[in-house]
Amino acid sequence: LNRCPESGSTEVTWLASGRCHYFWSFDPSGSTSLSRRVCNVLGLPSYRTCVIPVVPYVHDYQHEAAKYIQEIQGFDPLTQDFARACG
Repeated sequence: LNRCPESGSTEVTWLASGRCHYFWSFDPSGSTSLSRRVCNVLGLPSYRTCVIPVVPYVHDYQHEAAKYIQEIQGFDPLTQDFARACG
């Protein structure tokens, strides 16, 4: 499974060209894709890109609990010291 060769542009355009972003290829450089028909005959799976945006929501009590844990361990919750100590 090879990633489509980039065109050289640094701009990200997802599925703008209408082509699949992933394809099967026998070419070691991955520049020539197999046709969908050949992939079907060989029984190769097809892949597609799917983006699901998720907006995380943290309740106030979770923030308070994290703050409390940092304080009882001697860290200042307003700094990144706790995160650095955890690695």
